Amino acid sequence: MNTLHTTLTALEAQLESQKADCIEYEANVYEKQLNTLREKVTNFFLNLGIVKKIIFNGTNIQIVVNKNFSYSSAKIELYYELPWRLEKENRTGYIELSWYGSRCKSTESEDIEYLKCLGEIAALLPTIEAEWHKWYEEYKEYGSAKRVYYSAIDVTQTAIYNTKNLLAKAEIEQYKKVGFKCELKPRIECKRDWDVERGTFGDYKLVEESSGLRLQHGYGKWDYTCIDSLEIVKELKRGKMLIKVKPTGLATEIEYELTPKFFEPFIQDVYNWQTSGAEVRSLHAYESFDKQATKQAVEVAE
Repeated sequence: MNTLHTTLTALEAQLESQKADCIEYEANVYEKQLNTLREKVTNFFLNLGIVKKIIFNGTNIQIVVNKNFSYSSAKIELYYELPWRLEKENRTGYIELSWYGSRCKSTESEDIEYLKCLGEIAALLPTIEAEWHKWYEEYKEYGSAKRVYYSAIDVTQTAIYNTKNLLAKAEIEQYKKVGFKCELKPRIECKRDWDVERGTFGDYKLVEESSGLRLQHGYGKWDYTCIDSLEIVKELKRGKMLIKVKPTGLATEIEYELTPKFFEPFIQDVYNWQTSGAEVRSLHAYESFDKQATKQAVEVAE
């Protein structure tokens, strides 16, 4: 195992540990702090005589007036706004009141209850705003502490991404070396079995086929060959490479001289197929096959 593989293994183990620490912190510290703050906000409104369900989310407060109303008319909402200019100047934010409806009848008791509560909240806006400055700072403090964990995870994920890229580049260089050989991995396909009656079990089957990977060796529309194997034979002048391939469906091998324009993307395609493409394609086939099998099982049950 080379240094990059060792580094990647260590980073992946570190990431799992950081994720576990983050989950534990959120469950045992952050959520408890947030619940305590929410309880404080609810008690504040209770002390003001607002005996309603209060939903606090840092910069938003929903006051549930009537649970029987539709969503839009069930709540009065308050928003804590702190534009970046005010924050930059270390100034406090301000609150905005949002409500539903513009008119109601004297017989619509639920609407009248809503308007009474709205009037109480409107009269208390300065008092609520003065207290919300403290809630916001407390909420922001808890969020900042939590972000430390997420920032560490982001740094590790970036390091893993960069390390994988370095590994891929090193592995691709091996694919370009003279003497490199490989048999392309087959692909799995989910296909209709025409020997079985449609709608019965087994009318679809999994079939192993050649990769179908294309080698583009010229500029013309038909200047390509689907291949099953590859060998890098030798390096030619002016950056050209001589390769030997076995075309799909043929027993004999063919040699091609490729310029860098065709060689580089071809090797990238081969690498992608061998390292992930074949597996992804096969997984799609298995999912399709399972979907067909499940569909048949449901139809039989019905």
